[in-house]
Amino acid sequence: MTAYRKSRTAAAIALPVLLTAILQWRSGAYSSDLATNSDEPAHVVSGLMVHDYAARLLNLTALSLPVNPRAFAEAYYVHYPKVAIGHWPPSFYLIQAAWMLIVGRTKFALLLLMLSTVAATAVFVRLQVRRITASEIAAVCATLIFLILPITQLSLASVMPDAFLGLLTGAAIIATGRMLRREPYAWTMFWAIAIASVSIHARGGPVLMVAWLAIAISGATARLKDRGLWLGTALCTCLALPWLLFVHQATRVSLALIAAKIAAFPLHAAHAFGFLPAAMALLGVFVAPYRKEPFWVAVHGTVLANYIFFSVAIVPWADRYFVALLPACILLTSGAWHWLALQISARTGFSRAVVTGVLALCTTIPCVLRGFPLVHSCNDEYEEAAKQVMAGDAKNTVFLIAGDSICEGAFVSAVALLDDPGRHIVLRSTKVLAKTDWSMSYYELLFRTPQEVAAFLATSPVSFVILQGGLPAMPHVALLRDAVRQTPSWIELTPSPNVRIYRRTLPLPVGPVTIRLDMRDSLNRFVEWTQ
Repeated sequence: MTAYRKSRTAAAIALPVLLTAILQWRSGAYSSDLATNSDEPAHVVSGLMVHDYAARLLNLTALSLPVNPRAFAEAYYVHYPKVAIGHWPPSFYLIQAAWMLIVGRTKFALLLLMLSTVAATAVFVRLQVRRITASEIAAVCATLIFLILPITQLSLASVMPDAFLGLLTGAAIIATGRMLRREPYAWTMFWAIAIASVSIHARGGPVLMVAWLAIAISGATARLKDRGLWLGTALCTCLALPWLLFVHQATRVSLALIAAKIAAFPLHAAHAFGFLPAAMALLGVFVAPYRKEPFWVAVHGTVLANYIFFSVAIVPWADRYFVALLPACILLTSGAWHWLALQISARTGFSRAVVTGVLALCTTIPCVLRGFPLVHSCNDEYEEAAKQVMAGDAKNTVFLIAGDSICEGAFVSAVALLDDPGRHIVLRSTKVLAKTDWSMSYYELLFRTPQEVAAFLATSPVSFVILQGGLPAMPHVALLRDAVRQTPSWIELTPSPNVRIYRRTLPLPVGPVTIRLDMRDSLNRFVEWTQ
C-alpha cells in the first residue's frame, strides 16, 4: 500500500511537470526573443544585474564595472539601459540571481525557472483538486485547464513575475487555512508568503488582505486578538506601500472609475479564464462549504481580496494579471464539479466518480479547444541580430538600437545575456535621439534633420546601428534611418524583414569611449561612463 501511494504521488507530480515542459518547448520560447511585452526585457536585465553584482562580490567573475553598488548599478544601466529595480520591488530579481548562480547565466536557465514555477503551481492544483473531488480524472482535467489557458502559456514562455504570484497565492490559501485551524507557525508561514508576494510585485498586494477577509468570512473574531495578525499586517503594509503608491501615480482616482472597475473585473476574469470555467467557478463561490471548512474560507478570501484590490488599485488591466487568481478559481471550479456530482448522483443513481469525471471533461474540452493553437513566443530576430553584431568584435563596441520599446528591450536583453558583463554598450534611441518618460506620455526630439543625426553619429563611438523594420517609424527612428541611408559612412549588412543592421565604415573617434546619458528625469543628473 505504501509503495502504491508513493507511485501515485510520483505520478501526480510527474504528469504536470511533463505537460508544462511540453507546452514551454512547443511555444518556441528557447529560440525566441525575451520580449513578449515591453516589461519582460526590463525584468531580464534587472535579474542579470543582480546576478552579475553577486558574482563580482563572490569573486566568480572578473568585471570591469565598479564594486560600489550605486556606481555598479549606474554603469550597468549605461551598458544595458533596461534596468528597472526601483520601478518594481527587488525580490523577483533576487530569485533570478540566486537561480542563475546555480543553474547558469543563460536564457535557458531563466526559462527553466519559469517552467519550475508554473509546474509547481500545476502540481498544487492537481493535488488539491484530487483531495476535493476524490477523482483522478478531475485532477488531471483541472491541471490541463490551468496549463492550457493562454495566460498560463504566456507566463510559461516569458520571464515575468506573474507565475510567481500564482504560486504564492496557492501557498497563501494553504497557510490561511492552517491559521484558521490554529496550527503551529501558521502566522509565520502566512506572513512569509505575504512579504514574498509584495516584494515581488505590487500586484501581490491582495495577499495582505486574505487573512483579514478570511477572519471576516468565517466569523473567527477571536483571531483578531493574535499579535501575529497586527504585526504582520503592519510590516507588509510598510513594505508594499511604496509600490502601491507608485501604481497610483499619474492616475486620478474617482468613485466613477472604481465603480467601472468593479463592474469590469468579472468580465476580465471571464475573458481570461474562459466562459464555462468561469461559470463553474462562480457556481463554486456559492456551493463550496466556506462556512464549515477553513480551506474554502481561504479560497473565498483570496478571490474577494483580488476583486477588491483590482477594483481599487487603478492600473491598466491585462489578462496576465489574472494568473495570480487562477489557482483559486480552478479550486472553486472543482468545488462546483463535486457539488454537482453529489446532486446528480443522488437523483440518478450514477456513480459520483463517473459524474465528476464527465463534468470535468465537459469543462476541459472547450478550454483545450480555446488553448489551440498554442501560444508562440515572439521572435523578431533581435537575439540573432545581437549575435551577428557581437561576433568576433573587440571590447567597448557601442550599438545603437532604434525602434519601439519592445524592439529596444529585446535587443538590450539579448546583448546583456550574451555579453561578458561590461564588455559592450547599448544605446537606446529613446535616450540619445529623443527625450521620453517610461510611459511614453512625454516625447521630444533632440535632432530635427537627418543631417543633424548624421553629425551626431560621426562624433559618437557607435559602431553598429540596428533599426526596427516593418512598422511605421517614430520620428526619431525615421530620422536615424534616413541618416544612415544617406551617409556613405554606413553600410547595410544582410537585411531581414524585422531588423536592419548598419555597420560603420569610417574610423571611430580617437580617444576613450565616453557615454553621457541625461537622467535628470529620474536621478536629477547626468550619468557618465568612460572606458
